[in-house]
Amino acid sequence: MSRIAKSAVYASFDHAAALLRAADTGHDGRISRDEVRQALTQLSGTERELADMFYRFVDHRDAARFAKVTGTDLDKAVAYAKTHLVDRCDVNHNGLSAAEIAKMSRTAQLAVALAKETKAAAVPAAPESVQWL
Repeated sequence: MSRIAKSAVYASFDHAAALLRAADTGHDGRISRDEVRQALTQLSGTERELADMFYRFVDHRDAARFAKVTGTDLDKAVAYAKTHLVDRCDVNHNGLSAAEIAKMSRTAQLAVALAKETKAAAVPAAPESVQWL
């Protein structure tokens, strides 16, 4: 298996945060559990799993009673995730290997899975009419 660039995993966390920001249907800067639950119905697969898990991660970081997730909370959680969930696993600073990914948290592993899916979708297949010499 080839290594995964940390920047691709960072992009997955940024994407999850953007999805959660878009869930703010009240446009009041606070993202409620109900808004996220509704937004998750529009998603599927790894993207849905990551958005759900990342919202729980952000919500857990501010465990005060009746606390709401805000854009600032999302920014802080993304920065924390990049540093503590991804960077700490890449000990030799050359991308994430299978062994390093195996040591990651479930949230970070979902971000890696989304990065792989995004990379696979971006690489176009060679046309069938092309003949290789």
